[in-house]
Amino acid sequence: MTSSISVVLPTYRIGGLDVSFSGLGNQTFKDYEVILVDALYGRRRQVVVEYAQEKGVPLIHIPPKKDTLPLHAPNNFENTGILQSSGELIIILGDYQYAPNNWLQRHWDAYMQDKQTIFTSGLDIYDHPPIKEGINEVLNPSAYYAFLDFNYCPEINDKVMITVFKEEFKPEMLRNLPLLIPDARGSVPQHPHWSWVILKNDSIPIKALEAVNGLDESLDFGSGYQDTDFAFRVLKAEYKLFFDPSNKVFQVNHRSIIPPLKRLWNSNENEAKVQQKIKLIEEGKESYFAPNDFNLREERRKLHG
Repeated sequence: MTSSISVVLPTYRIGGLDVSFSGLGNQTFKDYEVILVDALYGRRRQVVVEYAQEKGVPLIHIPPKKDTLPLHAPNNFENTGILQSSGELIIILGDYQYAPNNWLQRHWDAYMQDKQTIFTSGLDIYDHPPIKEGINEVLNPSAYYAFLDFNYCPEINDKVMITVFKEEFKPEMLRNLPLLIPDARGSVPQHPHWSWVILKNDSIPIKALEAVNGLDESLDFGSGYQDTDFAFRVLKAEYKLFFDPSNKVFQVNHRSIIPPLKRLWNSNENEAKVQQKIKLIEEGKESYFAPNDFNLREERRKLHG
């Protein structure tokens, strides 16, 4: 069975699914699948399947193809979902992000207008203050490390696998939460820049992803600039960029549960790697085809024909 849109949702921490699923289960566009690439797959497989059914989310729930924890490896997670996807349009959504009910339709409409376009949109980040009352009921401070070893936190239960909030997230809660970071990219520019692609609320044609062999996993284990590298390579493959800041998703942060993923090098080193790679591609000395240990097009053909 295939879908028009595949939403790739990577996650490596507890909670957040109440935020994401509350939006994904109420989309006006119906021909889609959600691929949840979950570092906690073995711990919450059954409860997530049941929750997706309750919320009306057409879910494919899988672990990442490589067990990279506790290292920071976002490209491994996103490529896992892209490899599994059946859609002709791929949309990347982050955990703890709420998408309004016309979100998929607007991405699809942009794609139908020009299938050689990456559609990147806005992101507002809201601050949900740490839970102070009844913390043992929902969230123990040691849950900070629970994604590594659940023995740290015996209070972790099925409810916390879905939400860390005392009350399950509802869209109307956004009215009462402080806006922590408004989308910094402002109004529609005449010439949007590829560095604006952040792989959170971006839609990419599957043909573009196959043309560049997905995200470059050699940039995993560092900090940042994976999205910059990806967007640059896709544009070199003769795709274009369209930016609409009004098609926002809303990220509901909970600072108590950002897990301490390890990085083998810092953002300055990743930036230098990407800048050097861009220079070599521009000079024709390196390909824009990611040097991964798989061929995205061939692997997807094996799955979907």
